[in-house]
Amino acid sequence: SRPEFIHEYQITILSLSAAVSTGIDVEQVIKILARLAKNVLEEGFIQAIRRQGFSIGKTKLVLRNNRHFLEASESSLLERLCSDRDIAQSLIRGDVLGPD
Repeated sequence: SRPEFIHEYQITILSLSAAVSTGIDVEQVIKILARLAKNVLEEGFIQAIRRQGFSIGKTKLVLRNNRHFLEASESSLLERLCSDRDIAQSLIRGDVLGPD
């Protein structure tokens, strides 16, 4: 017989971000999904969650002197973001500063 109630969830960057911001580790999210899922989670899905979860909470947009600055906790993440075509078009290279 079919269950009377079925719960369906959609994992989005926003929902993953909300989970991480409340202190839930990305690996905990994966373990919970694996435990509650009816089917085995595909490795590509797990890797996508890890990839997205890697950057959550590690960057911030800061307003100083009427200008926006992008700050990152890891230089490799900042380099990855700055290599994005849309972000790169907005950069003023003179504004790229090292640690204070």
